[in-house]
Amino acid sequence: MMKEVLQALKNVKGGPKTTVIGALMMIFGGVLIYTADFTFTWASVEVGIFIVGVYLCLINDSKKDE
Repeated sequence: MMKEVLQALKNVKGGPKTTVIGALMMIFGGVLIYTADFTFTWASVEVGIFIVGVYLCLINDSKKDE
């Protein structure tokens, strides 16, 4: 399961839209983590959303023309 997710993320091209979507996902994931009523775990959906948002923000924009 995790290999499919990582392979899908490798195919994402960087660019301004990707950075904005990544920032929005980071904010959304952060709010979900902050407002969660249960103990923080690394296997939660909220953390997954946040980590994918960080990845999308950090993709090198120069790769968009490849």
